[in-house]
Amino acid sequence: MAREPVERGGPSLPQAVLWPEVAEAPNWAEPVPYGFHLPGPTWALIDAGVPGRLHAEFLSVAWCESGYDFDAVGDHGSSLGLFQIQPQWHLWRLEAVGEELDPLLLFDPVVNAKVAWHLYQEAGWGPWACAANDVWAPAFGGVTPISELIEIGD
Repeated sequence: MAREPVERGGPSLPQAVLWPEVAEAPNWAEPVPYGFHLPGPTWALIDAGVPGRLHAEFLSVAWCESGYDFDAVGDHGSSLGLFQIQPQWHLWRLEAVGEELDPLLLFDPVVNAKVAWHLYQEAGWGPWACAANDVWAPAFGGVTPISELIEIGD
């Protein structure tokens, strides 16, 4: 028996096509119960403390920056991991989120998401070129332009 996708959306979540077990999750702002499929690196966002209401935005930026590749290296070696954190500017944030000052930790998706969350709380989406350039990226199985997910400049 084939699974049929379910459409789900709302004021804080863009319209997206989800598998039934994801669509039936009780509340996106709360952790998803064990056994549910989590799109992309959502589990890293949960472990990093990113609020559920921001997961679609974070997933879109992570897809654009790294294609969800935890080991991604960009900008000629100056950007690392899921959110392409630049250690030359943000290494100190590792200590701020309770980690050691080791740039290799940025290849851990949870640590990278913690640093991205710390940076987002201070500067919003400004540091990420993907958000500034309104790049299209998948959000919860659908395709949504970042400008529909976030207000640029907030």
